[in-house]
Amino acid sequence: MKQLHFILKRIFPDILSILIFLSGTLIIFSNSSKFDIRYIKFIYSVLPGDIITLSHLSSNIIGTFLLILAYGIYRRLDSAYYLSIIAFIFAIFFSFFKGFNYLEAAFFSFILILLVPSKDRFYRKSSILKDRLSIKWVLFTLLVILLSIFFGFYSFKTVEYKKEVWWHLVLNRHYTIFLRNSFISLSIFCIFLVFNFFNTVLSVEKIPSSKVINEIKKIIKSSDNSYASLSLLPDKSILFDKGKDSFIMYGNTNGNLISMGDPIGDKKHFREIIQDFYRIGKQSGKNIAFYEISKEHLSEYLELGLKIIKIGEEAVVNLKDYDISTPLYKKIRYTFNKFEKLNFTFKVIDSIEGIETELEEVSNNWLKNKKAKEKSFSLGSFNLDYLRNFKIALLYNENNELIAFSNLLSTENKNEVAIDLMRYIESAPSGTMEYLFIKIINWSKENEYERFSLGMAPLAGIYGGELAPLWNKLSVFLFNHGGNFYNFEGLKQFKDKFAPQWESKYLAYSGHFNLASLLKDIALLISGGILGIFSKK
Repeated sequence: MKQLHFILKRIFPDILSILIFLSGTLIIFSNSSKFDIRYIKFIYSVLPGDIITLSHLSSNIIGTFLLILAYGIYRRLDSAYYLSIIAFIFAIFFSFFKGFNYLEAAFFSFILILLVPSKDRFYRKSSILKDRLSIKWVLFTLLVILLSIFFGFYSFKTVEYKKEVWWHLVLNRHYTIFLRNSFISLSIFCIFLVFNFFNTVLSVEKIPSSKVINEIKKIIKSSDNSYASLSLLPDKSILFDKGKDSFIMYGNTNGNLISMGDPIGDKKHFREIIQDFYRIGKQSGKNIAFYEISKEHLSEYLELGLKIIKIGEEAVVNLKDYDISTPLYKKIRYTFNKFEKLNFTFKVIDSIEGIETELEEVSNNWLKNKKAKEKSFSLGSFNLDYLRNFKIALLYNENNELIAFSNLLSTENKNEVAIDLMRYIESAPSGTMEYLFIKIINWSKENEYERFSLGMAPLAGIYGGELAPLWNKLSVFLFNHGGNFYNFEGLKQFKDKFAPQWESKYLAYSGHFNLASLLKDIALLISGGILGIFSKK
């Protein structure tokens, strides 16, 4: 039942859209036919003829607008929601005034009752004039109007056409009303198409993060997620919501748009900006994907019909419960005690000014020793302008030589800290990286942060049973037997030493994507190689 309720809730705007389109069609066709003479005589006996004529005219305008608003309802536009309510109120009113059509009024009342309480389903802050139209919808709407005109000419085929009928109205000349209404419907629709064509629509133009760095930093300050700071990398393009309260950071490869994580900023606008990102991809013929998303917003991606697969788990240490002296952390306590005796120095600095050369030497040594290239997109690269945005954790040996460092991604509200770029020299003692992790965790707890992210363990925690899909089975196989390519299991075992909570991470992508091609594109964004997708921190 819950699944049925979710499906109905998801498609309810689509159902309303169809009903509203049918309402507009009903009004236009009813105004293209001969009227029931019994009701017409009654109405003419109580109302002036000009009022009745105006009611027919107004009713037809409302009907045409309902055809247009139906598309806005389908697009979940808040403006279409409010305008539809107003339109139906007038439609009910004119149903009585143009011919006492109580059945039509009852149908409109029913739709209005369905529409009013569904405000939360129409969350996109946009004007229908700025929402690019579907070619199918344009053709279908035009077909309805043309069929109503054809139907009207057929209904009045016995009436002789004279030019005077455009401005001369008598009781038995309903033909005049039909001609005027047909002209109005076509005119409104054509004017709307022209306005829509020349109005601004969402553009696929890329906005580099470097061009909007101040706007990004302002939004990052209110974020709960440490990965929001990855938007400061120069490899990102940025899509803001209309009020610039949230944004999506994304990369573009092979004509595909790939978002790094969930949107950043005010969560009230997440559905809207996810929809906008999807629409930009659709309008420009590109596939879209959201890489490393959390389970918190899965429903927003499912609403778009995106496919979702699990790609691993993130290790998170709850700093409120963290205490290295307890048995839970005995696996890392040995390394901690060993290095504490070596007279090493650890400190966290707010600025890299004055130590740029030292940092670069350590970074170059690490790259040379690991025979690695700089990565990006899902983690930082050695870029001094990028590193100037962060606190830097430094580890010196007993000779006061810098042997390791990491920049820290932290949130303004102290919700989370994460290690981003981590480098150490070849001559550093075994266990240096683990010790630096421990010292950063201790520092984070002392500075009253709530959680510490150890990053992803790719392919971890994926169900690979008999009923699992092919992707899951392949992932489990690689996790258990892929050591020759990448030590997936070893990475998870290392992070398990810190007794973290494991949080699932997912990949959401549009149905047109070939999964293998998508993974290749993500790998290219991260490292320029197919295995780069799995090399995290």
